[in-house]
Amino acid sequence: MNKTAEFFLALSAIVVFVVILGILYNFESIDREITRWKQLAETSQDSAEIYHSLSTAEQSLVRWGMDDGFAGIFKTRENDMTWKIAQLQLLKEKAERLSMIPGNSPEYSSTVKLLQEELKTLDLKAINYWNTHTGVGWWLAGGLFLYLGLFSFAHWNKDRSSFT
Repeated sequence: MNKTAEFFLALSAIVVFVVILGILYNFESIDREITRWKQLAETSQDSAEIYHSLSTAEQSLVRWGMDDGFAGIFKTRENDMTWKIAQLQLLKEKAERLSMIPGNSPEYSSTVKLLQEELKTLDLKAINYWNTHTGVGWWLAGGLFLYLGLFSFAHWNKDRSSFT
């Protein structure tokens, strides 16, 4: 057996497995973090908590670099992350204005309901952004190691073939 071919075959299998696990973990953890803050804002009745949750969701988007670019291969307004951030900031301003309304008034509860409905329609597309931008590099690296492994396997198999 060709030891180099076996080594690259084993290495590529391990690297592809680790890369795929890393991709899945990163996608899920980032999406979960951002979605958690958005859902907390959707369900809260307190204007300060809504404002804090939206601010934290915005900070998370910025921290992960999702404040610019597109959350899809096709550059549409729906995939434009700058527009999503602007929508989030607009909702954050509405939550800040909500804090000026007395909490026991009927206007407060109706405004909270309207804000929560607007939040439910806001799709921050965190997982789509991550797939489009960072995920491509991971897939290319995984594909390279898979190619090396398959090339090594083919080279090793050629040495063992009965047709030569």
